[in-house]
Amino acid sequence: MNKRKLSFRQLGIITLLATIALKFFALPSLIYEISNNDSFLTSIIMLILDVLMTFLVLVILKRADTQNFYEYVKMCFGKIFAKIYCVALLLLFLLQIALSLEGLHFFIVENLFIDFKPALFILPLVVVVIYLCVNGDYNIAKVSEVFIWVIIIGVIFIIVSSMGNVEFDFFLPILKDGVKPIINSAYSHIAWFGSFNVLFLFFGRVDLKSNQKKFWFYIIITIFIYSLLFFTFYGLFNITSSQHSFAISDISQISSSSGSLNEIAWLVVVIWMIAQVLQLAIYVNVASKSISLLFNCKKDIPIILIGIYMIFCIILSKQITHLRIVFYSTGIKIFVIIIAYILPYILFVASTINYNLHYRGGQKYDKKNV
Repeated sequence: MNKRKLSFRQLGIITLLATIALKFFALPSLIYEISNNDSFLTSIIMLILDVLMTFLVLVILKRADTQNFYEYVKMCFGKIFAKIYCVALLLLFLLQIALSLEGLHFFIVENLFIDFKPALFILPLVVVVIYLCVNGDYNIAKVSEVFIWVIIIGVIFIIVSSMGNVEFDFFLPILKDGVKPIINSAYSHIAWFGSFNVLFLFFGRVDLKSNQKKFWFYIIITIFIYSLLFFTFYGLFNITSSQHSFAISDISQISSSSGSLNEIAWLVVVIWMIAQVLQLAIYVNVASKSISLLFNCKKDIPIILIGIYMIFCIILSKQITHLRIVFYSTGIKIFVIIIAYILPYILFVASTINYNLHYRGGQKYDKKNV
């Protein structure tokens, strides 16, 4: 396994893919079902929350230095809490994997193959994802670097080419129905957010001397294309937004005013599916690392186990209604709020206290000399 450390630039690319790939299919239409005209505001509030949490996690990552996530949490809270936290993150990542597979399966069934045979999709996907993960973090980062700008430029091109049809009046008045729909929608769709938690499993794997500004450069790009897509989607489809379950592909069809552009639009959709595969690889990688930290074992066996879990999810995703009931259950929503948002903040507070106790003026000091 390649032990080369990641740069902040590569970490930013991974964060971008983990953040947007899952959200550009069904999420915009799902948010509209509750938020209506304030759907764009809801999506932006959730994005801002995730960006703020990303900042906190990055601060902790730098304080952890060469320690991995388990070692750092163990130092702050003890061994038992560290193991519980690793289990919780594992469950969170498995949920994200299930969400990704359900969305990707639904897209293929509805848009590409009506008589879809899961076996035709399962084996190639699982093989590619496992191959990427077995070769380690650095391999996933390098493959992501190859595709990232093709994805970014292609998606921006499709969105911008559709903006001439956006109806700006749709977004006014703001808060027509008050803040309750926004709160209810954010709570209902919380499982689609919190992707910044993948950063925890890169503790000790990042070259802290690399340029941190490049990480924030990709976060800014994430904010830009996320905001652009949600704004364009709601501006194009208005009151019919809930009927368009595949945001990126539906926008690409609106932009296809000519045959040549139509070909480009579908090329972007294919590229976006590559982004989905990379996102899956990221989540499978961090999930397998969670298992490795729990049992102090190599990643190979956990990766295979998660590959089997992926096969199960794809087969189960034929029963889409049943899966979505799970995603929208109260237990899942409360679990995500606690694990994805409350625990990282508690860890940040503990990290700050620990940092202040052991460092002064940026210099680590020995308590004997105090």
